[in-house]
Amino acid sequence: PQGGPGRIGVPLESAMGKPKLWVAGHGPRMLRLTGQYADGWLPAWSMAPEDYAARRDIVAKHAQTAGRPTPTCGLLRPVLLGKSRDQLAELFEREPLAKLAALFIEGERWQHYGIEHPAGANSRGFVDVIVHDLDVEELRALAPRIPFELLADYYLAGNAEEVFERLLPFAAAGLEHVILTLCLGMVGGPPEIEEFLAEFARLREMLATA
Repeated sequence: PQGGPGRIGVPLESAMGKPKLWVAGHGPRMLRLTGQYADGWLPAWSMAPEDYAARRDIVAKHAQTAGRPTPTCGLLRPVLLGKSRDQLAELFEREPLAKLAALFIEGERWQHYGIEHPAGANSRGFVDVIVHDLDVEELRALAPRIPFELLADYYLAGNAEEVFERLLPFAAAGLEHVILTLCLGMVGGPPEIEEFLAEFARLREMLATA
């Protein structure tokens, strides 16, 4: 369209700037490459704020060594929103098959809650799990035994205030840009989904004014 960024005769790069390179680095090698080459750091695995701060410092040191500015520090996290964390726990207990979403969480985290991942303690979750390779009846029996706390530990679970409180320590650890993956339809029906969307709108407002 006339005057738009994609108008004929204007190269996309000159109209919009060069594309930014974001890297989801977690281990030593990828943290080094992030600092050396990336415009942004976007880890996607769950970690404690203190671990986030330590990895951020590693990225910053590699960027400094390479004579570059520190990449923008981001975080990609899935969220489960509801009226409260307690309400979500009740919904998952009422619909236990939804707790099989925990299959995509690392086996090491399962062990913290006294339960073994069906793919083994060394499973890296979504990196390794092929759901159709697992026994259906075993999964049906397993689902009610999965503690909601395992899901709530990995996902950001609760209402807008509760999720916001979970994110604040990351801001103190250097977080500049957060991307939230809204997980809808796992439990409840249309009324609950409307409530979840309302909480997401409130969370966006809180983050925008923080």
